[in-house]
Amino acid sequence: MTYRVVTNNEKILQVLREEFEATAVAGTPCDVYEAAERLLQEGWRLVTAPLPPNVPLIRSPYRSLIIEKSPRRYDASGILMIEKAKERLAILGTVDRPEGREDFASIDLELVKRAMSQL
Repeated sequence: MTYRVVTNNEKILQVLREEFEATAVAGTPCDVYEAAERLLQEGWRLVTAPLPPNVPLIRSPYRSLIIEKSPRRYDASGILMIEKAKERLAILGTVDRPEGREDFASIDLELVKRAMSQL
């Protein structure tokens, strides 16, 4: 399978770019969702959940999703999951403080590494 990471986290781009394809997204977690959603309409399938496991991580300024090449043109269930994640993010908002960025980036990287190790 061909996997790709869609992310706005530079740390992931630096560490994992050699192992996996990556789509760099400038901007917010919502921008990452939008980029992933476009790819899900072009023959990719969502592999990881679009929301992190807890509220503090949902509010992180970083978001990374793993997708895989799919024989199907559209991933309707993945698109629906991303839409629900965008709604949840709109309610909770993000916390983007300079002193927390490094921690959030590291946690996001570890979540992606763990998911990739299971692929």
